[in-house]
Amino acid sequence: MSKKNKNEKIETTKLIMIVPVEMDFGRKLKFEVKAVNIEGGLDTSRNDLIKITLNGKQARLDPSEIKLNNGKATFILESDIPQIITLSASWISGKSPLEKYSCLLKVGALEDLGRKDARMRDYKEVIKNFERIFKSRKDPKKA
Repeated sequence: MSKKNKNEKIETTKLIMIVPVEMDFGRKLKFEVKAVNIEGGLDTSRNDLIKITLNGKQARLDPSEIKLNNGKATFILESDIPQIITLSASWISGKSPLEKYSCLLKVGALEDLGRKDARMRDYKEVIKNFERIFKSRKDPKKA
């Protein structure tokens, strides 16, 4: 096993996002992006420009471009409907390229799909699939 020289710098390699397991829809939530090295340590020398993207419906980012300050930055996400969103943080410019980070975020709970205030038109496909599954099962009373 080799020892590291005290003066040897550990290179920053990627972005990470601090993301909860799930969030409520209709509310704003703050997220944090960090530049970390291969050992997972925060690199406070990074002040790069980062692009935040998502693939959710009726969801908004504020802002969609953030500048790291001492290796970290925050943004706000809001979703009007329950869904699964893919969030990504990509390097735009700065000291050196950083590996992109992507993750899934569950917005709302399955029970929210039946709530009157949920926008059911976005779930027509889910409902069709449930109907198909239930129709294909045999009724135990008729068996």
